[in-house]
Amino acid sequence: MYHIRSRVVPVFLGFFLCYLILFQAAAGGEEGAASLNGDKVFQEDLGKLQQLVEESLAWRLEARDMYREFETKIARGLPLYHDDIELIHTGAEYYLAMREKIMVYSHKYKEYVAGNHFLRYSPGKGTRETKSEDLYFGHLVKHTIDPSDAEGRLILNRIKLSLAAALVLYDNYLVAIYPYQENSKLRNLINFDNIGAARKLDMVTLNYLSIDNREMVRKAIKIFDEDLRWQNRQPGEVDAANAYLNILIPGSLSYEDILHGHALSTTIKLGGNLSRIFQDSVNQFGKESLNVVSGLFGNTVGLIETRKGKLKKMSRQELQDLENQLEPLDILLEKTPFRLTDKFIPGHYGHVAVWVGGPEDWQKAGINILDQEVVKENLAKIAKGRKVVEALRPGVQLNTLAHFMNIDDFVVLRHTGLRRPEKEEYLVRAFEQVGKKYDFNFDVETDRKIVCSELAYVIFHDVEWEIEQSVGRFTISPDNVARMALDDGPLDVVQLYHDGRHIKKKRDEYFAKLLAGN
Repeated sequence: MYHIRSRVVPVFLGFFLCYLILFQAAAGGEEGAASLNGDKVFQEDLGKLQQLVEESLAWRLEARDMYREFETKIARGLPLYHDDIELIHTGAEYYLAMREKIMVYSHKYKEYVAGNHFLRYSPGKGTRETKSEDLYFGHLVKHTIDPSDAEGRLILNRIKLSLAAALVLYDNYLVAIYPYQENSKLRNLINFDNIGAARKLDMVTLNYLSIDNREMVRKAIKIFDEDLRWQNRQPGEVDAANAYLNILIPGSLSYEDILHGHALSTTIKLGGNLSRIFQDSVNQFGKESLNVVSGLFGNTVGLIETRKGKLKKMSRQELQDLENQLEPLDILLEKTPFRLTDKFIPGHYGHVAVWVGGPEDWQKAGINILDQEVVKENLAKIAKGRKVVEALRPGVQLNTLAHFMNIDDFVVLRHTGLRRPEKEEYLVRAFEQVGKKYDFNFDVETDRKIVCSELAYVIFHDVEWEIEQSVGRFTISPDNVARMALDDGPLDVVQLYHDGRHIKKKRDEYFAKLLAGN
């Protein structure tokens, strides 16, 4: 329910993608101009939707945690204070604004699955459209979709994009709005105490229950399933857009519910208690539906991992040995090809973090920062082994190395030749980032919010980092950071793992090949 606040939200999920950019449209020399233009628009739409997906995932965490706080107060008979109510109101407005943005994409291509449109998935038959008149349906449109030709692929991509957006909306409601609607006190505060959102969440609930909407989504899921099976039979890898959508869509908590026909009862009355209507409509969750939603929350927030990282299997001793070799201000980069959000990361690496170490490490290096307030504030976390600073969707936080290592590839880069005053300054700057919000605009020209690869950019502020211009702003990617260890750059490769294996020989050469895509 809440606009993402600066506080750190505790998460027990793998870390997420730190960097997103809009990817470029693919061009084919033999395709018609209309198809190329349509594909470019689709690519731009998907890039924008991807950013909204990231915001949704972070927002669900905040909404879930805040609901637990409010529920505890209400259960204990405590009042909700002014600040609590302000959070509820601003949260409702934030949700409604985000919902409108996502709906643009859920509606954009929904005509393909409207009631008078019929889809036939026909590989090798050629994509075509026929129109006719019917006494019952009126104007009929029949689409024969061939996934192997450019026009058919474009139609399928459009359907999948709108389907993905619709499922994000369903999941946002189910995970983070339904609990508030189910609690009568919070529901009344949202619906009647906030002029800006008055009765709008009731409207959203009815939208969620709409049988017509669910039928369109079900039709889109069925065509998606056919396309997924067809793609799995084809040689080679699918393109980045399809790889992303092929994980995002079935990763939805609402996917199976809608596909397998947990239809709403036709006897549901639209008047009366909306919470009761909702409970009737989602009885597949049973009397403990809220608990079940919480149990499935990890999957719908983090979407899905197709497996665990190969380095997660490290023994305690191996992990301890690795930690003993790290030094304060080491830059950590990783790759997680098994996660949804890895699919669109430009280059090889996908996430950047910084190892800050602890008081013993600082003493050994002659670093004196214990008198700094921003350091004192984080000493309790460091004592629990949380010595990795990283920017995740909920914000910049301190995590353990074990938490970080659910990955396949790992590299440690070290800025050599730093003097003690520089190390002290950089470490303080690292701690100053903790608690900042995640920068979904990926703009290096603002430091109020921050994305993961910006950590190195902000902490080592006097390094001439390689940056790029994208969509009217300057950004820095994980590979931009990594390339500073090539040739005569200021960083050195001190540890390297690839595909779960520790690379000890010809490390620099191997690292260069990874960055070159070899």
